[in-house]
Amino acid sequence: LELACAYFDAHPVSVMRAARCADVRFYSEADAAADLIEAAIGGALGDVTSQGVPREWSAEKCPVFDPIWGRCTRAVAEAPVELLVDDDGHPQDIVSGIHEFLSARGWDPHQVMTEVACALGTADVREVLRRGMFARHLARFSASRRKAPIYWQLSGASGRYSVWLYVHRLTRDSLFHLQNGVVGPKLAHEERQLASLVQSAGGSPSATERKEIAAQQAVIEELRGMLDEVKRVAPLWNPNLDDGVVLTMAPLWRLVPQCKSWQKELMAKWDELAAGKYDWARFAMHLW
Repeated sequence: LELACAYFDAHPVSVMRAARCADVRFYSEADAAADLIEAAIGGALGDVTSQGVPREWSAEKCPVFDPIWGRCTRAVAEAPVELLVDDDGHPQDIVSGIHEFLSARGWDPHQVMTEVACALGTADVREVLRRGMFARHLARFSASRRKAPIYWQLSGASGRYSVWLYVHRLTRDSLFHLQNGVVGPKLAHEERQLASLVQSAGGSPSATERKEIAAQQAVIEELRGMLDEVKRVAPLWNPNLDDGVVLTMAPLWRLVPQCKSWQKELMAKWDELAAGKYDWARFAMHLW
């Protein structure tokens, strides 16, 4: 952008406005890194609809990833999974899944993730997954006023714990599995951690111990809220993509606080669905 401004002797706003009108994108190392992580999420989930490596990925444009380009292959896995969780140490941890995907293609996952984190200006790629990755994925899978993300991120208010669902593997029982096999056990584990902290602190906890206990209580409250919401929706849940992704995901609007604009749209669709605006939808027929 700076080079373009100097060459044309123009203000950055003017250059960006002209670039948008011409559908020109300034593709940076950060863009390449985020695209690589998004593709790796699809590979970890076993996304057979992935379009492979974006056309912008090239050594000429992003030399920092030179060792990677020659080995990029289409993100296809033999056994797609229903969900991954943002939970370090869990068998279905999303970061571990990304590492496995990269390793399966002959890359050094630690080297790649280090370079990705550097390009994104963060020390932990997990923070990128929690904060901005779903919004980026939503933007990529939005066209002609149609929004159809195929990876869904569900989380509590802070986003410290989230679940990534693969839309093409969802069934009527998916939320029951999420309730009883994922979030429920996670809550029980964190409650045991709290009990251990309280027991270790004894009757006169120090300031540090009180802080740790308060932080653990906050985690538990958030998980309880998430579990309560999953329990609320699970009996109603009957996904059918013929209705479109927005209507299918609308009942889950409380579980997408990490993307406010998407949450607002889902909430609006749910209100309209409840008011009878979409009685043609299979989900509406299921509810009736």
